[in-house]
Amino acid sequence: MSSIPKKDAEPFVVDRPRITATGMTMLWMSAGALVVGVLRYDGALLWLSLAAAGIVGASRWWAPRNLSGLTVYRSRPQRVFAGEAFDTVLTLAASPEGHRWLPKVGISLEARDLSIVKEGGVLRLTNGLSRSEQASGAVRGRFFRRGWERRREGELRSRFPLGLFEVSARGEIEEVSSGDGEGMIVYPRPWLPGDLIRDLELSRFEREERLVCDPSPGSEFRGIRDFRSGDAVKTVHWSATARVGDLMVREWDPPVPRPWRLGVILHTVENGRRLLRPERWELALRLATGIVTFSRRNGIPLSFVDLTRPGREGEFRIPEPRSASALLHHLAVAMRKSTGSGEDLMAAVSRLSRQSDRLYVISDVPVSRWEEIVSGVPRAVPIVCVDPDRVLSSVAPPIPRREGRQNSVLPGTP
Repeated sequence: MSSIPKKDAEPFVVDRPRITATGMTMLWMSAGALVVGVLRYDGALLWLSLAAAGIVGASRWWAPRNLSGLTVYRSRPQRVFAGEAFDTVLTLAASPEGHRWLPKVGISLEARDLSIVKEGGVLRLTNGLSRSEQASGAVRGRFFRRGWERRREGELRSRFPLGLFEVSARGEIEEVSSGDGEGMIVYPRPWLPGDLIRDLELSRFEREERLVCDPSPGSEFRGIRDFRSGDAVKTVHWSATARVGDLMVREWDPPVPRPWRLGVILHTVENGRRLLRPERWELALRLATGIVTFSRRNGIPLSFVDLTRPGREGEFRIPEPRSASALLHHLAVAMRKSTGSGEDLMAAVSRLSRQSDRLYVISDVPVSRWEEIVSGVPRAVPIVCVDPDRVLSSVAPPIPRREGRQNSVLPGTP
């Protein structure tokens, strides 16, 4: 038994009792016994029929009172990803003004807003619940659609006593979770195809490798040391090697390495006929969410621009305070706006290519309809074009030869 905060929650409203098949059978048997007892002047049958009728009447009186004065509270996470299982704790509380001598027994609680993994979303209370008491239980469920989940409808059901009448009570479940009280926000389910995962991992590995092997501008020459396994051939100091007779290499004190940075642009720009396919937009949001969660998990700074939103409203930077949560919230409630212009896309690509080491351009439109726009932008970093059909293509930047490993088409590209 757990405690819940004191809140002015309205009790559930009890509906009119409905007689069950068992109750109907007992009622007809009572009427039949009464008729036979009168015809035969059989006192035992008369008393039996009256006793059965009394039981049916008492059950009819007790059934709605078993659900009167009950309030339901709910505690659940404030943020989840679509498809992610989570636990909801449901608490059934009896009002102090209820019938103190009538325990609440045999009640099933159903949260209608929950897609339950097991048991159909029903929490069954088998023990008695006296006045001012409460009972709690957890149900496990998941949501499959992104966005706000604010539904609070709940239903209590009971066939107590004896199962002769079924009673239901409906009302709103009171939220006791910490948060702003607006409900639960469901983020898009992250999705990273194999090619995109390999590109993210390999590009990061290649940059770390270059930081170790290549002196960057601002590095200070430390000295010469003996060659060790793994040293690049370009670091060999041939003059010192000739004098000493053993391989010697140069060594630098690099400046503090700048963290690897990602850029993401989400757009709906296309050339020609407009495509309106909601499932492609959802997949594009899942791709963007996958890159965001990857950068957050690995501590990678990320700049994000949503061209479907005007101005600063669609721009986010990680790791600014609360920026990751704000970006995921934005993706959870994003709506496909009218198609943007190629000039906006070119300007965003030009700006983010100066702020990142690798830029991902995502759209629900096939890459073939807009890749030409991106290719015409002057850039200094690799740009990867992505669409929901898992079409990934690399736009090679005009950078020095030693960066050539990033210019190839991604593995698995059609």
